[in-house]
Amino acid sequence: MDNHVQSRIDEARYLLEKGNLVSARFAIKKILNREPDNIAAQVVQAGILLRSGEQAESVEAISRILRDTDSGSLDSTLQLQLADVCFENERFTDAAALYEQLRVNNKANPRALYQLGVSLRHLGSMDRARQSLLECIELRPRIAIAHLQLGHVYKALGEKRQAEDCYKKYISLSGPEKGTGYWFLADLKSYLFSDEEIALMQHELAARRDDPPQASALHFALGWANEQRKQYSAALENYDRGNAMQARLRPFDAEKFRMLINELKTVKGEDKPGEDTHTPVPILVVGLLRSGTTLIEQILSAHSRVQATAELPLLKQMALHLETHGRYIKRLTALSGDEGVLLRQQYLDGAGAYMEQESDYFIDKYPGNFLHIGLVKRIMPEAIIIDARRDPRDVAISAYRQMFSGADFASSFDGIYNYYHGYLEIMDHWRSVYPGQIKTVNYEQLVTSPDDQIASLLDFCGLETEAGCFEFYKQKRAVTTPSVSGVTKPMYTSSIGQWRRYEEFIKDDMQRLASLMESA
Repeated sequence: MDNHVQSRIDEARYLLEKGNLVSARFAIKKILNREPDNIAAQVVQAGILLRSGEQAESVEAISRILRDTDSGSLDSTLQLQLADVCFENERFTDAAALYEQLRVNNKANPRALYQLGVSLRHLGSMDRARQSLLECIELRPRIAIAHLQLGHVYKALGEKRQAEDCYKKYISLSGPEKGTGYWFLADLKSYLFSDEEIALMQHELAARRDDPPQASALHFALGWANEQRKQYSAALENYDRGNAMQARLRPFDAEKFRMLINELKTVKGEDKPGEDTHTPVPILVVGLLRSGTTLIEQILSAHSRVQATAELPLLKQMALHLETHGRYIKRLTALSGDEGVLLRQQYLDGAGAYMEQESDYFIDKYPGNFLHIGLVKRIMPEAIIIDARRDPRDVAISAYRQMFSGADFASSFDGIYNYYHGYLEIMDHWRSVYPGQIKTVNYEQLVTSPDDQIASLLDFCGLETEAGCFEFYKQKRAVTTPSVSGVTKPMYTSSIGQWRRYEEFIKDDMQRLASLMESA
């Protein structure tokens, strides 16, 4: 590539980094018109598409580059840029492979080692993630975010003391973003804040009033500290303030969600559904946040024929692709046999990246998969669907006290009600479309009568009874969801009725949520 073309690509990248997307798009388009096979320009174009909100197109651009190019032949600068775009698109398998190439060739800088560690954490490779993050910290000990991510790895591995140390180190290094560290300390669920730490959090909050993300995190952490002291009124006040800030940052569009549910209810079953007995068979565990999905995953993954993966965004990405190529519902109902085979293979390939060994079954626990049961049943009719249910009041109070990223509906009781109502409605629809193919597991019944419920669950999945499923908490498996502290010990019932601690302050909300049990 001549220097003139390279300088124009560098200029387009500079415009992209500065957020001048229109000029960046125009500049890169001119280059690609003349040199359509220019890999460096294609990588910048993928970044522009992503920043412009066109993720499906960005993913397609990356897929073409990876398909048509030997990444090992790229120079280290271009390899790093391609890895970064993969990372930003949550293509963690591709990103990890590219960062690992750089690492092996001693071309990985601290940022590449950091993003390799994060990618591996998302893929469930916790030991390798830990090693990469430790290498990053060894080179740059004061990179605060690396200590935070290492804390997440230790948390997933059940090493809480090490996680505490990492989060505290993050707090000491992070300057104005200490709130994030305090929240993740609280989210360990076992950490007890001292009076001195509470005073420090309150002082930090006073300094971050104009920083909603940090102020929100501090309110959630203080709410947990209040709750530890059984100060439920003060706790709820902090949760209210934290959630109000989250709602302003990421408002929930209830009308848009309602329209999606109504559209999905027009999807019907196929006249002659396909059959496939090939393995591995996906087990989709769906349900609202905090409804017991992680517990079900832990039980099933203890079986010798079942492997847990992660909360896979694969079906969501397929739906996004179909939406941008002719509307999701229209394309879904008109999928050809060849398209179904292709999508099936894409899903299995994507899931395979999260599997450490071959298995007869694998679990996909992505929260939004309940919207895509029509899709998965079209491309994989043998897929097993587990529908996790829990008292809506406990779901609501548990979700409301948790600072989620991406769960915009959880920032208000109205949002939780509308989302849960839509969930129940679409699950009733799928159950009518696919009779006998969806198993409902009630959380309260599961924790009070575990032996009977686990046996029934295994039977529905076509799995033989194994003792390990009844002693699921003995697994040495990384758990990456907020429920990690609850699934690494024997069943307990103390989470039933937690909403009662707050009932006197939110009676109307709890009564409204209770009405959902009539249709649950």
